Amino acid sequence: VMPSAKALNIVMVIQEAVNNAVKHSGSKQVVVKSEVSGNRWILQIKDDGSGFDMQEAQYKKDSHGLGNMQERAKAAGLTLAIETKQGEGSVINIDVNA
Repeated sequence: VMPSAKALNIVMVIQEAVNNAVKHSGSKQVVVKSEVSGNRWILQIKDDGSGFDMQEAQYKKDSHGLGNMQERAKAAGLTLAIETKQGEGSVINIDVNA
């Protein structure tokens, strides 16, 4: 059981990650995985798309997706880790019990 605001932020981070993969990466597959290990709940969104330059994406003036994800994660007390490399897709990990 968790507060509804935290649950909503989790859903919105996942939605933004999937939306970004579909809209920007050219991926053919996006996988959302949920894993519980002990008292930890880890969510992972992985795509096989083009990947991106993290620094370049964070400073785009017309793009708010990554910033929104980071703000929602912070507000909900989540740990958000984004791994990406151009040409190799992206992996976003959300640690719910951070």
